Amino acid sequence: MKKRFIFLLPLTWLVFIGLFYIDKMLTAVPLPVSIAVSLLVVIADSLIIIRIRSGKGLKIPFSILSVLAVAIYNVFGIACNPYWHSNTGYSNRPLPDSYADVLTSQQAIEDLDYMMTFLKKDHPACYGGVPSEVFERYNNVKSELESLDTITVNELCRKTEYVLSCLHDGHTYTFPKYDYHYLKDSYSDELAGYKTVSVNGLTIDELAKQSADLISYEAESWEITRIRSLYFTLEGLDYLGLDNTEVTYVFEKDGQTITRTYTQEDYALIDEIEIKSDNSALQSFVSYKIDEEKSLAIMTLTSCRANSEYNKAVKDMFTEVKEKNIRHVAVDIRGNGGGNDAVIGEFFRYLNIDQYKTCGLEWRLGFIKIPYPVSYMKNEKAKDLLFDGDFYLLTSSGTFSSGMLYAQYVKDNNIGTIIGEAPGNDPNGYGEVVYFALPNSKIFMSVSTKHFIRVDKDAGTYLVEPDIECSSNEAMDKLYEVI
Repeated sequence: MKKRFIFLLPLTWLVFIGLFYIDKMLTAVPLPVSIAVSLLVVIADSLIIIRIRSGKGLKIPFSILSVLAVAIYNVFGIACNPYWHSNTGYSNRPLPDSYADVLTSQQAIEDLDYMMTFLKKDHPACYGGVPSEVFERYNNVKSELESLDTITVNELCRKTEYVLSCLHDGHTYTFPKYDYHYLKDSYSDELAGYKTVSVNGLTIDELAKQSADLISYEAESWEITRIRSLYFTLEGLDYLGLDNTEVTYVFEKDGQTITRTYTQEDYALIDEIEIKSDNSALQSFVSYKIDEEKSLAIMTLTSCRANSEYNKAVKDMFTEVKEKNIRHVAVDIRGNGGGNDAVIGEFFRYLNIDQYKTCGLEWRLGFIKIPYPVSYMKNEKAKDLLFDGDFYLLTSSGTFSSGMLYAQYVKDNNIGTIIGEAPGNDPNGYGEVVYFALPNSKIFMSVSTKHFIRVDKDAGTYLVEPDIECSSNEAMDKLYEVI
């Protein structure tokens, strides 16, 4: 009978599978709980092995497998796996109800320490130790929190991102994910085409200077993009340190300015605002149009989603391009904030190129760093629909992450002509993020796990500069001028 105890060992290993699904589907499993469970499994396995006096042939391999099960779970599942305990690909964690939610000092410190735990574990810049400036800011913020009785979610978010911003990594930041209240007029026909000049007496440049340590960015243009996403919301105004009870905006269009003052009643949840049906937010992330008169096909890609809808749109467009003998093809990725870089390779399949060079990187996996050198990718051509004409890419400062990578591959492989503005992040910067929710405030946290190396290491520019530089608003007109 005692021999049968040996078969209890594999059952104890199922505990780890159970913990994985609990973390994924129900609630995040704290690290101390994971370690405690591992110790219990070790003790249980040891008792089972001691209980068995015979069946030595099975004791040795099962003993080894038991040790390996615990080691793999803890070393690779927790210590090295950047996605453990994260929100990435998992069910949604609870989010804060309001930017004015209040935390105690102790709760805020717990969240700050939680943020630092995963920053140390996952970020490439912290491999071998936390940079001194980050550590100094962390200590300063912790001292400030210890002197407070309470703090709001927004204020804590400002303090945590202040710690992260000195990494100069636009992918690593904290951000509250509650429902935002937007200025209703910002979606109106009356203000269409107007540019914001100032908010509560501060110009956008002054706001950027004031918020330099509150926002994580690499390119100053990306900081402006982040600020613009905030000042039309009550929550964002508070985050920027602006009074949101009475807000005065100055707008400009064609040399004419108008001044408007709003109260909190003029802001509403996005679902409560009547938005024009042709608003881009309501359209598919991928679409295209053919201008036969100009022999031009333009694909608009607002985010990088590598799925069947995208693949079909690309194939359909190049089918029409061939049928109508179109000589120019352009992809508009202005404002594309990134996603899956597989969209690049799928599009390149229809271009008559044999191979293209891809960026290198170093992937941080806990105490392991895995290098991937710059390399060549064979182009799996869609032979029946190959395009041999001119290729253009339209970019803006709001083009980010995989959007920037798209521009980098086009630029550094001399595949086409880039028109517009330099994308908003450094091709030699960080990316491939994991997401977390700080336990008490539920503040959203994004952390990079990879350090990228530009395709053309001798490019000589900090950003991916366009071949034809112009305002992103003028990029489409410039495209038509060029062709």
